[in-house]
Amino acid sequence: MVEIRADHQAGFIAGYSLIQGMTMSTRVMLYVAAIGVFAALPTVAQAKHKGPVTEQTQVNPAKFDGTWRGAWGGSAATVISINGGKVTSYTYKGTSVPIGQTTTSGNTLSFGSGYTVTLTLAAPNRATAQYTGSQGRSTASLIKS
Repeated sequence: MVEIRADHQAGFIAGYSLIQGMTMSTRVMLYVAAIGVFAALPTVAQAKHKGPVTEQTQVNPAKFDGTWRGAWGGSAATVISINGGKVTSYTYKGTSVPIGQTTTSGNTLSFGSGYTVTLTLAAPNRATAQYTGSQGRSTASLIKS
């Protein structure tokens, strides 16, 4: 049994009395408006993805496959090689860097070992990258070759 507190009960009675005083056509319009409000609420899938479900959130990890080239901060050369949705090599200024684990989610791929690099697909052959680690933060525009 549902317990109704006194303050809620008073509101319920007032609302019920208000509805009872309405004509049938007014009640129908009120119900239709209420249904429209609930229909406009985000779906469970949208709430989980923090936005509308789009084709972009359904990206296959293999879409990242290839060699991505760019420069951190526009000047520090980087190359990231990906095969089967997993990073196979990462170089910074020509020096190989330990990779760690690769994860993908939607249109992003992340990897790192003591740092995190996150690639976000901008187009089939373009991505933006964000580095966060002991060296601070940096961004890069990458092109797949």
